[in-house]
Amino acid sequence: MSTIGELERRAGIGSSPEARTAFWMRFHHLDGAACLNAGVAELNRLIAEKRRPR
Repeated sequence: MSTIGELERRAGIGSSPEARTAFWMRFHHLDGAACLNAGVAELNRLIAEKRRPR
């Protein structure tokens, strides 16, 4: 199991507070677990996209 920070790094999200905030603000309209789940799903999508051959 990966941590949120590990997923963010693998997805290419910057490590600065500003970069992380910019990513997570896209999901702030969702409540609690829904926000977290949507963010993690997007991180996993970005990771998968980076793995695909071009």
